[in-house]
Amino acid sequence: MESSAEWEIDTFAQSLTRSSPNTVAAYTSDIAQFAEWVSRRSIVNPSDVTRDVVRQFVAFLATNRRSKRTISRKVASLRKYFGWMIREHRIAVDPTLGVKTPSDQGRLPRVLTNDQLEALIAPHDPSVVTLVGSSLGGFYAAALTERLGVRAVLVNPAVRPYELLAGFLGPQQNLYTGETYELTPQHIDELRALEVDAITPSRYLLITATGDEVLDYHSGVERYTGCEQIVVPGSDHGLREFDRYLDHVVAFWQRGRV
Repeated sequence: MESSAEWEIDTFAQSLTRSSPNTVAAYTSDIAQFAEWVSRRSIVNPSDVTRDVVRQFVAFLATNRRSKRTISRKVASLRKYFGWMIREHRIAVDPTLGVKTPSDQGRLPRVLTNDQLEALIAPHDPSVVTLVGSSLGGFYAAALTERLGVRAVLVNPAVRPYELLAGFLGPQQNLYTGETYELTPQHIDELRALEVDAITPSRYLLITATGDEVLDYHSGVERYTGCEQIVVPGSDHGLREFDRYLDHVVAFWQRGRV
């Protein structure tokens, strides 16, 4: 497996003077695999790797049924490598900081209930409240927008997720925490119950990427016809260039306050 010269994997290997040959081989193999994976996302220089990219790599490994032990080892290899890059002043920021590996003891994050969300919004004029939702969060944001009269920015939103997820019933694993759970028909029915028959176009800003590898962006463009739309050429489901569109998000929010 070849990797770009910018990764300096051989030089990194030479720095591992206290590691056994087998350990060095494992490190270099893991880094080479990661370099090859990010190259398919048009990332050829380690300085362009972000924490979100590393998290997406962890999710990719989990999706492909890699064991928790394997994922933890590969992340440890990345930490070792990027730590070396920092010490050698080859990069300015370590993208592995804050990245969690699957844990048997991890707990699912607590989420707000509908009543809690309504209580947060109640003191405000709904027209000045703007939600931001991505993927399945985009579907939830749309449901809340029509229910509460707020506005929403939707980033690569899921459209009819109850249809998309119906083929995944059964045991599942949280891609970030490693928690196991079961997707049931009841979950699908709950999603379907959140669907809204019609949307209010003036309440939405859609930001969608043509390179979304998870969802078909055409579905979002069609579903939110008449809404303000930004179609990003290429990119991916995580919309790694989201920071470039923050001015648009803020401007959309400010228009709602007028």
